[in-house]
Amino acid sequence: MFSRFLFIAIFIGLAMGSAHAAEDCNPVEIRKLTTPVEPPHVGSTMEFESLVVPEQAEFVVLGDSIARQLYRDGDLANRLGYKSSVLLAGVGDGIQHSLFKMEQAKEKLKKLTPKTIFMSIGTNNTWSPSCALEVAFKYHMDMVHEIWPDAKVYVMYIMPRGPFFQLNDKTRTELNSFIELNQPQLNYTLISSSDDEISCGFSSLGKNPAITKLASNYSANSVECGGQFIDGLNQALTDEKGTSVQCSVDVHCENFRDDNVHLSNIGIAKVVNQLSKTMSSGE
Repeated sequence: MFSRFLFIAIFIGLAMGSAHAAEDCNPVEIRKLTTPVEPPHVGSTMEFESLVVPEQAEFVVLGDSIARQLYRDGDLANRLGYKSSVLLAGVGDGIQHSLFKMEQAKEKLKKLTPKTIFMSIGTNNTWSPSCALEVAFKYHMDMVHEIWPDAKVYVMYIMPRGPFFQLNDKTRTELNSFIELNQPQLNYTLISSSDDEISCGFSSLGKNPAITKLASNYSANSVECGGQFIDGLNQALTDEKGTSVQCSVDVHCENFRDDNVHLSNIGIAKVVNQLSKTMSSGE
């Protein structure tokens, strides 16, 4: 069953818009992303195992910690006016983990007839090559439509993140382009945003070669105020903007927590406002 489905997914990849040829993609990388795997974090697994699928749900949320934040902390279901919902998104979840959850609970989930599916998926897979991600995204979307054929599906674009919001940025932007291009064929609506708007301008600024070189040597949690790194950083920012900056704003944006990975309460509120406008209008 799986091998047949994988063949279909690769075949579709040849016919659909893509910057990568599926036939040239390492099959091991594709198999790694399309084989359902238990979530990597114990908390996500325990949350899923304790999940009680209701008899009915108007709204289903799939994907990673961003989707989970928007649902839990942003009260997304209530903001959209849904009285019944199911959360399948988990911390650290990638495409293969979302597939696992849908596969494990498929028969129960098929009994639901949700009006809307919201998903943020792929953020935790950007270490894989774009060609494999594209096939995996199609595979995931096919399963979503198999389980809920009549639901309206919304996909959140993958936000920039990490040191200067440049973590795996090439792969991220390639996957976002693919997701945008294939909306009609795969039957979903992309909810996008400006990278600079969500990252407080750091996304474009981080593409300055001097900053990219510095950021590549540091994780978001290891940057300290002082030392050679900050000296070089301030020089790079001075060259880019014409003015020096204070250490306190070197790598932080109000829309994200200090890890530059997860949304802050401010960021959650902004994104939920955007989602509620788009999804409530049925665009």
